[in-house]
Amino acid sequence: MAEKQVISTDRAPGPFQGAPYNQAIRVGDLVFVAGQLGIVLETSELAGPSVEEQTEQIMLNLAAILEAAGSGLDKLVKTTVFLLDLSDFNGMNSVYAS
Repeated sequence: MAEKQVISTDRAPGPFQGAPYNQAIRVGDLVFVAGQLGIVLETSELAGPSVEEQTEQIMLNLAAILEAAGSGLDKLVKTTVFLLDLSDFNGMNSVYAS
């Protein structure tokens, strides 16, 4: 089995202080990225109140982590999205689709 490699970048928010996880782990050719929030790195705050603003920030954070692993959004195989309110789906999906 391939060795696990921790992936870390200062271009995206890291784990919450003391949290026992990494931004991502590479095993062979696969990269497993930890769940992301719409947190802006420079402010440690949500990107804005709308699901669109937060989804855009999530995608930026995800892209930065994948790039640190030598990958990118164009190579995504699977994602899981959690929404507090299903009525936000269309807003999230419009950003995600772009």
